[in-house]
Amino acid sequence: MVEVQPGRHTLIPVIDVIRPPEAAWNASSDALPPLPNCELKMEGEGEDSIPVLYATTNIQPGEQLLRAMDLSSKDLLLQHGLATRVKDEDVRVQVDPCAETQSAPFWQVQKLSEVLDVKPGRLQGDITFRGELQSAKSLEQAISGSLFFAARVLSCGSEKDLDEELQGFTDVSTQAGGSIGLDGLFEERRQRCISTLNRLLLSCRGEFTTTAKEDEKLIGTLEGNRRTATIYRLEKKRVLEDVLQLLEEEKEEAKETGGLPFAVTGLRR
Repeated sequence: MVEVQPGRHTLIPVIDVIRPPEAAWNASSDALPPLPNCELKMEGEGEDSIPVLYATTNIQPGEQLLRAMDLSSKDLLLQHGLATRVKDEDVRVQVDPCAETQSAPFWQVQKLSEVLDVKPGRLQGDITFRGELQSAKSLEQAISGSLFFAARVLSCGSEKDLDEELQGFTDVSTQAGGSIGLDGLFEERRQRCISTLNRLLLSCRGEFTTTAKEDEKLIGTLEGNRRTATIYRLEKKRVLEDVLQLLEEEKEEAKETGGLPFAVTGLRR
């Protein structure tokens, strides 16, 4: 589908079947995707404009036409089903963690409902909310503010303590990176928050009926939309596993140092 005017899209015969480079990318290869060799431009003005395909390099007989679409490989895969994998720097996945709140204090449920866009979970008393994960070197970069906020609420002993913790904290974005993270949490309080984060992420992994290894075996036997869906599922699981590993490392460090800074413990990560 081509945007012929701002907000107006259309299907153009022949041109519409020319795929982006990411669609010709071998999902099992470590090589980068091929480069585009043509581009689409709109010639003319208004309703009289026409699409014209231009070569951007010398195209050899029999060479596949590939055009850039000005979209990230993530968007091409997740929004349009036109990529076979995503570049590492583009790997961000949306998740809908499930929080078991049937036995939670009323103030916790109320606080989550006031700040997050919560929806009923599959079981009575459970709620879900939107979050985001990405492969990163630190939890603060890998996990969205909404996940940290939910974990702090569900692991805190009293509403007063929570208000003091979050004083001045306004970032509860669903996007990964830039959130308060575990700042200001030490010893047992820090460990409780990490354990809650772990439960929330395990609820996301529980949505899948297959393992990553099973998906890897399936990819070579599938075609079309089923293959794309399996690849997306695998990418999502890889990110989840990366973040769960970060949590495990953070949990071990919290046991050794109590989460206290280097200036206090004299220990480095």
